[in-house]
Amino acid sequence: MKKIRLSTILLLVLTLLCSIFILASCGGRGGSNNGDDPTPIPPTPTKLTAPTVVLTDDTATWSADTSADKFEISIDGNLSYIENSVTSRKLTDGQTFKIRAIGDGTNYTNSDWSNSVTYVKPIPKYTITWKNGDKVLEMDTEVSEGTVPTYDGAEPTKVADSQYSYVFAGWTPEIVAANGDVTYTAVFTSVLNKYTVTWKNGDTTLETDENVAYGTMPTYNGAEPQKAADAQYVYVFSGWSPVVSEVVGNVTYVAQYTSAPNSYTIVWKNGDTTLETDENVTYGSTPSYDGATPTKDATAQYTYTFSGWTPQISSVTGSVTYQAQFTETLRSYTVTFYSEDGLTVLDTVTVEYGSNAVYSKSTPVKNATAGHTYVFENWVTTQGGSVADDLTNVIGDRSVYASFKEFVRTVTVYIVSNNTDYGTVSVSTLNN
Repeated sequence: MKKIRLSTILLLVLTLLCSIFILASCGGRGGSNNGDDPTPIPPTPTKLTAPTVVLTDDTATWSADTSADKFEISIDGNLSYIENSVTSRKLTDGQTFKIRAIGDGTNYTNSDWSNSVTYVKPIPKYTITWKNGDKVLEMDTEVSEGTVPTYDGAEPTKVADSQYSYVFAGWTPEIVAANGDVTYTAVFTSVLNKYTVTWKNGDTTLETDENVAYGTMPTYNGAEPQKAADAQYVYVFSGWSPVVSEVVGNVTYVAQYTSAPNSYTIVWKNGDTTLETDENVTYGSTPSYDGATPTKDATAQYTYTFSGWTPQISSVTGSVTYQAQFTETLRSYTVTFYSEDGLTVLDTVTVEYGSNAVYSKSTPVKNATAGHTYVFENWVTTQGGSVADDLTNVIGDRSVYASFKEFVRTVTVYIVSNNTDYGTVSVSTLNN
């Protein structure tokens, strides 16, 4: 705008100077008095101002110039005219454009060419997105059209599931030169998983099968598992736990068993005599004796009463022999004290086995005869016998008899004569 104004001012100054020069010239001719008319001088044309072109995107624009007769445009050197009211022109990629105002030749002369503008079509930019499933791994913006995009991150991975492991295989869709926004998604090759199947019996590993493919039905190839019987049960193999099924992961199968209660033999004895034998008595049941109450013959010292069994009867945990047990009672015996003739019972006492008998009645007596007297001496084992019984260690019924010591009877004779005492003399009554 400053250039246009300066040009206009200069043009006005030149016009004013020309006018003054013309007027001065005309005045001189009039002074010569030769009577001729003045010759007209044509006006000096004004040079039009060169347009200023502004390029916005692919459109060149300029200001209208009403003083111009028309515009001359140059596109890549190719010239053409357009009306002076036109103020824009679309360009294609690579075109160079300039313009000038064309004067009418009388009042205005052509302007200089405007500034040149060249339209360079922008290369399209696109966004390339790289994904792994729903996860965005990388987003490349401003990727020029025609450029083959590249992924710069770590190789995508996919978590294995029970059936497959996954190996990165590339991208979908196939990578091509950029011609628009695009999302590439990682693709994977699936590899069927393999697992280890272990077969156990309790804590003992029977068999280990490795590299068994997912979906395969595993099989145990060893001998049938066994479990030792215990006191309560015998065991029969019944299968595996968990139930054998298609392989979906590492698995351990443990042998399972059906248990059957053991049966045992119960023997009931009295000493060396077997009273009863009960077979097939189930573990855990309480055995019972079904025979007559056991007895034991008395001895001289004891009588016996059945009191139970040994060991104490309890739930069956194995074959067992029960022995009859008895409570012993010390026997008592009768000691009968007889008179010497064995006809008269002087006393009867009861004495425990092994104890001593005690006679507590009055001392036995025997009537004196004319020639003898008698004093109780002891007890004897038989009537009229001489074997003494001291009444100790009674071990059975016993009869004892009084025994007397015999003494000859004597009399005392007093000898007196003529009032003279001559003493006494003992004389046996057995002498006449």
